[in-house]
Amino acid sequence: MWKGIRWTAFSVLLAISVLFAVKGVQVWLMRHATEPVAIQFYFFEIGEAVLPGNLVSYAVAFFVAAFITAVAAFAFIARRLFGF
Repeated sequence: MWKGIRWTAFSVLLAISVLFAVKGVQVWLMRHATEPVAIQFYFFEIGEAVLPGNLVSYAVAFFVAAFITAVAAFAFIARRLFGF
């Protein structure tokens, strides 16, 4: 039973990590905007009018969130992968 939950949690967290990374790339590509940008993460509106100077900070935040969720995902299967 625990094995199925472990792999399910790994899959869900890894999918969320990929979504964060994709959004980080999208925001990174908007960094040359000249007007304020609205940033939405699927169903949630993060910032209604983010200034162009702050877009890099938002992109880095999405990359950090992707890294943290990826580490959390691999923590569920670390014993299987690395033997500890």
